[in-house]
Amino acid sequence: MIASTIFWAAGAIASLASASSCPGGDFKPNAPSQTIVAASYIDIWNGDFSLENRTFAPDVVLYQDRRPGPGGSEELPVGSSAEFIEFMKLARFGWNHYKFDIRNLAFDGYNVVIRWALNATVGPRDKMLIPM
Repeated sequence: MIASTIFWAAGAIASLASASSCPGGDFKPNAPSQTIVAASYIDIWNGDFSLENRTFAPDVVLYQDRRPGPGGSEELPVGSSAEFIEFMKLARFGWNHYKFDIRNLAFDGYNVVIRWALNATVGPRDKMLIPM
């Protein structure tokens, strides 16, 4: 089964490569630098976790919906780059094939908006709980 879904990622990546993590703190984001950050973000989702420190501020926060759990829904707090990487690894578990592709980008100051598509195939280790 192939899952192909379009997602919008807005505020979740606003804290990526922020000015506070740049030497001197005088970095002004521009389209080329933000395109690189967005590509690195997608590459991390696609499994290149070595890009963590290049892409995320150490105190990055993910604002998200709750995930399904055995007793309803569960919060999955993410308040650091290490926790974000663990969240990404958890999201990838159970898939035979898992790849995001960028469909469109938009920038506003330090904010990056990505329209992306997930192309994935459920694998044998799939343990997703799908509420009915």
